Amino acid sequence: RAGRLLEALRRIPEVNRDHKSWENGCESAFALLRRGCLDAVGGRLLEAPIYNNQQIEDAWIFVLEMRRRHPNRRKHTQECLTVFGASFNWSMVLHGSSRLRAALHSLPEELSAEVLEDAGAPGLLRAAAIGAGLPAGGLPGADSL
Repeated sequence: RAGRLLEALRRIPEVNRDHKSWENGCESAFALLRRGCLDAVGGRLLEAPIYNNQQIEDAWIFVLEMRRRHPNRRKHTQECLTVFGASFNWSMVLHGSSRLRAALHSLPEELSAEVLEDAGAPGLLRAAAIGAGLPAGGLPGADSL
């Protein structure tokens, strides 16, 4: 059952290598990733010790980038984010990765809020910003809530 997800995780670093690789491979990699996520629904597939933190981080960032570049894929990216967020192991990477947090901060605020809502972590950036001494909005100069 993990075959599609593992193949997607293998392809993602290649797709992210450069613009041409992204254009040539993002759709097929995303289709595999999405189907792999749907295979994982209702099971403990994402909790298996066959994924490393780098692969998980790359998958999160890949889905963020798909959501940013392809707004028409919102429903499909939402499916992946919901599955990722429901997994303990995958959500730990969401909460602990500074690279992933930077990717979230690079998104427009409304989009990052949608992504975090889909992943079941709506207050993540706000909590991280407060912990870092930033205003509640997460950016210096943002209005506090």
